[in-house]
Amino acid sequence: MDRTLITSATQFGVDVARAKKGDVLIVNIGAGSGIASIIDVDFEFAFKNVAILNRPEQVDSKYLFHYLSFKREGIFEDQTKGGAQPFLSLSILREVPFPLPPLAEQKRIVAKVDELMKLVDQLETQLTASSQQAEQLMNAIVAELTAA
Repeated sequence: MDRTLITSATQFGVDVARAKKGDVLIVNIGAGSGIASIIDVDFEFAFKNVAILNRPEQVDSKYLFHYLSFKREGIFEDQTKGGAQPFLSLSILREVPFPLPPLAEQKRIVAKVDELMKLVDQLETQLTASSQQAEQLMNAIVAELTAA
């Protein structure tokens, strides 16, 4: 199997390929270069400045998304070229190594990552609540000290 998964891109703002549900898009021009997104709709839409990763059936969309998101900093941010407007070329995308475990293993990995991300979300919510409580406590202490 071809490891690149890149079959087309919208380099000049005009899509000549068909992106379908389950394909992954990667922003390749601008500040968001390297950000991946999964197409989760079944209707045509317009887009630009993205590369389309037409996903073969043996690749789970969420696995590909999580892998690209995890590798973004190490691969994409280091490799984007350009000054005011970074550019992630298709040749760079074609060279990104992509580990391809069996589909069942990809789904297990996705399930574990999703489970851990839910835990991260819960912890972030708790942290926000704790910060708000600490601020309220500090305000109450300051009010108590200044009232005396």
